Amino acid sequence: MDIGIVTLWQSKDNYGQILQCYALQCYLKKQGHNAFLIRFNYNKNNSSFKKKLIKALLIYPMVKKMFTYDKRRKESELKRKNDKRNAARKFDEFRNLYISQTEALYYSLEDLKKNPPVADCYITGSDQVFGANLKVVDNSIFFLSFVPKSARKISYAASFGLIKYPQDRVGKLKELLDDFDFVSIREKAGVNICNSVGIPATKVLDPVFLLSSDDYLKFVKTSKYTSPYVYIYSLNIKHPNEIMWGDLSRMMANYKLVVTHSSGYFEGDEIFSNAVYDYSTISEWLSNIYFSSLFVTTSFHGVAFSILLKKKFVYFPLYGEYARANNRVLELLNILGLNFLVVKNTNDFEAAINTTIDWESVYGKLLPEIVFSRKMLIANL
Repeated sequence: MDIGIVTLWQSKDNYGQILQCYALQCYLKKQGHNAFLIRFNYNKNNSSFKKKLIKALLIYPMVKKMFTYDKRRKESELKRKNDKRNAARKFDEFRNLYISQTEALYYSLEDLKKNPPVADCYITGSDQVFGANLKVVDNSIFFLSFVPKSARKISYAASFGLIKYPQDRVGKLKELLDDFDFVSIREKAGVNICNSVGIPATKVLDPVFLLSSDDYLKFVKTSKYTSPYVYIYSLNIKHPNEIMWGDLSRMMANYKLVVTHSSGYFEGDEIFSNAVYDYSTISEWLSNIYFSSLFVTTSFHGVAFSILLKKKFVYFPLYGEYARANNRVLELLNILGLNFLVVKNTNDFEAAINTTIDWESVYGKLLPEIVFSRKMLIANL
């Protein structure tokens, strides 16, 4: 079967985004299907900068308050720095080697409707594909609005990244989801959103769990560090205190502290003192997790790969406006009985690093979830 996949795929530094894209496609290929990525050039900021600017100029006389020069200058400088740093990560090389993709790059819904890639089935997911702003017409691509009536439309582990869906977009959401043959969602909150608009939805695991540990271990190479180290994967944090950097540095003083930062809701940066920064390739990122003495992360996919590689880890939840991203992690840890690895203070951290993870027990809970998720995907193609 030919299967076209719409998902997030363009990141230059977000390891989870690229690996979830790889995992779904790789699993489908292992089942004998011809799966490929549909390259939609998604720009989450294209939505309405022009409209916002016009509105600001017409309605707000003090428009400079909204677009301060200093803030824009700093953001621009950081973006330039990260563009240079990201060259070392070689994400394009990984995509070209391991991800089958359309030759065409699609910029709009009109592009896709005019010349859709031919497939028997189309899948949207995983990652936060259902969180795209539906006020922007082109974002309905994530809801497979371009797909011919003759083909199947399903979602796999799609995420909204929201607890509640904006009321002004509910009608459009229902209209688009009504056209699906099968809807599966990554988080319980997303299942609830679907149910609230009359759409049955099934909760499944993120696609990285469709593959076995061995599928990822083939990317693990020798360690680039000769002494014991703690590996920190920093995502969506702006201040070292958000992962208790002072306490962490003191308590892990006998270890090298190696940091890889990535961009999520905003650009990542070198915010930690006395750390070694590592702009890893995807293979090196997996290797760094695998050979670490402890893995510290704020990332869902960081947690997922700790579990897949059976590595000791701790999870620091996000706070403030980004705290909604914790739900997907906490749900997973709760299913697996790993809540004790959530760190909110020094006592939590000390208890977590001194507790042995019972991987046999963890996998006893995880494997039935994997079997169910695989079954739901294959049965609904």
